[in-house]
Amino acid sequence: MELLVNQILQHNSNFYKVLYFDLKLDICVLINLSEEHNKLEHLDIDSLTKNNYTEPTNPPSNFNTTILNEVILELKDKTLERWEKSWEQIKDLVTDEPNIFETSYLNKKCKEVSEQYNVSRHTVKRNIFNYWRNGKTKYAILPKYYLSGGKGKERQIEQKNAFKITEKIKEEIQAAYIKNRPQGKGSTLRVAYLNYIRLKYKKEFDNKETKDYPSLTQFYYWGTKNLSSSDKLAIKKGVLSRDKDHRLVPGSSYNSVFGPGIFQIDSTPSDVEIVSEIDLNEPIGCPTVYFIADIFSGLCTGIYVTLENPSYHEASSALYYCFKGFSMFANDMLLGTLNKFDVDSTSLFYPSNFLPYQIVTDNGKELVSRNSNNIIIDLGIDIENKEAYRADLKGLVENFFKIYHKDLKCFPKEIGYKNASEGRRGTKKARKTATYTLKQYTAMIAVAMANYNHKCSLKKYPLAPEMMKDGLVDPSPIEVWNWGMKNRTGLLRSSDISNLKELMLPRAVGKLNKHDLEFEKIKYETPLHKDLRNIQQQTGEVKLNYDISYNPNNMNTINLFFNNEIIKCSINEQKNPGLLNKSLKEIRAFNKLRKNVKKEKEHDRDSGSMNLLDMADSFKKENDKKRKSKGQKSTSKAKVGYNREREKEHDRKQKEFKSTEEPNSDTKVIDINTSRDNKRIERDVGDILDDIYKNMDNE
Repeated sequence: MELLVNQILQHNSNFYKVLYFDLKLDICVLINLSEEHNKLEHLDIDSLTKNNYTEPTNPPSNFNTTILNEVILELKDKTLERWEKSWEQIKDLVTDEPNIFETSYLNKKCKEVSEQYNVSRHTVKRNIFNYWRNGKTKYAILPKYYLSGGKGKERQIEQKNAFKITEKIKEEIQAAYIKNRPQGKGSTLRVAYLNYIRLKYKKEFDNKETKDYPSLTQFYYWGTKNLSSSDKLAIKKGVLSRDKDHRLVPGSSYNSVFGPGIFQIDSTPSDVEIVSEIDLNEPIGCPTVYFIADIFSGLCTGIYVTLENPSYHEASSALYYCFKGFSMFANDMLLGTLNKFDVDSTSLFYPSNFLPYQIVTDNGKELVSRNSNNIIIDLGIDIENKEAYRADLKGLVENFFKIYHKDLKCFPKEIGYKNASEGRRGTKKARKTATYTLKQYTAMIAVAMANYNHKCSLKKYPLAPEMMKDGLVDPSPIEVWNWGMKNRTGLLRSSDISNLKELMLPRAVGKLNKHDLEFEKIKYETPLHKDLRNIQQQTGEVKLNYDISYNPNNMNTINLFFNNEIIKCSINEQKNPGLLNKSLKEIRAFNKLRKNVKKEKEHDRDSGSMNLLDMADSFKKENDKKRKSKGQKSTSKAKVGYNREREKEHDRKQKEFKSTEEPNSDTKVIDINTSRDNKRIERDVGDILDDIYKNMDNE
């Protein structure tokens, strides 16, 4: 019989594995695979054939290297560490063949190893026998946790009075489980189970015949049998929450770039309530905080704190101060708040005053609108909008939201910080303890991020070999930035651009006519510009569209883009006296109010016109009815003149002044229709004319 190491032999109903053999010494060492106890058998090679040790037709397959290679990738670090320690203990012993197969020698060596590594002798011996039993490789002593749990196997539950599950019922339970537990709705297992029983086994449930309908355990087991862990999480948390908050993030933002020059920007409402600088007793809510970060170094290259809601203007302001450096931001926004603390605002925060190659942002409204084209076209900066709900794609700037409040969370005094219990019943509102003004809060954020840039180490930064050669072992963001500027530059450009602020302001379209420039129904005066004046004179009554930029916080001036020039236009104080020093929101609110008032007046005017038409129609119907009853009269010129004079006399009598007051006893009333001799005139001009017209009709 030809022998091989690790060959499996069968004797009667037992299986053995060949551990060692020597043809010269005529010895063979076997281990019994069918018994659990650790025991070796020493036999002569010839006795194997005599005792009918044969090769089995169906040998046991309790060791599969291919499966283990896949399992190792899923093992936890703690299990891998235990595996390495076990191998370190026995790797020298198992190579000492054939001495190690002697029981006394084996026990002696196991005791020495147990004392050396401070483990029990039985543990060392068990690992050695597992090594022999499972193929004499390092994989042989791998902990068999992957065999636990019965994953993928159907359980055969045999209990008395248990409901029998058929294939059809399995499908019904799986469909009912998914239907009654919609994703992300927070429905409980028991409610889903009761809905299923209510529809399928209501009668059995009312009769308390538990063996005639599935139990809650059976419903859960068969309902989740074919669901993956991802599907179960989707049912519990919802698909959106699963993909957003429970997704594996194997990569790193640092690895996506080669050097400084690609920035990330994002905003968030602050967790700290602030107070008014005008009256420190009045809270004004939480400001909006913008952060800008360089991806390569993790450096915070810009901050901006505002009371306005997120918009393109606020985002562009944050980018503008990022491009111009921290010294300009400190002069314009902090207004000397840091001076009392002896802080050098020119170099403490960040040394970046460059234009980046690319800006990475989310799918928010700030840099998705038409205004973002200003940055792309005029400044030559590419904007990459990441997908919604993918905070991991701009993880650096998202991490800043945790950093800048890290120290304020542990502040012993109440300073208006909103913790996780904010809004719950019985919790004190943070706005009641608001302490800091906007400038003070901005200064604290600036110092916190400066501390991060210069003094915090990037523990998980993937150091390049060149960095380690230059001594960067545990670098800070500023050290990585400086190293990148020296060794990996090319993406940054100078920010020394004329009219940079005007180029980054929000854009719109203004209407130019021969008199002035109109925007948001405001008239702006145009300067005496030769080419612009020629265009205005040629327009006549036609209005031409031109791009303009504006500051929404103060609309006193706007910038007209004309023939590659930027022309500043001021508001016409004579035509718009009440709109000086107003913001765009105030102007739009005024225009909306004026439009509504104008609409109401137009409605009233139209209503009056309709009343007039109704009156005219009523009079016409009334007169037509009277005219038909008396017949048609003559329309000759003489007759019309007679009718006119008669109507005049009738109108005069109706307009005659009649006093409604009783005359005093001393008042003398004189009748104007009496003569000097107090004799009434019998006939007047009207009577004479009547006689003349009657004679004319008779003729």
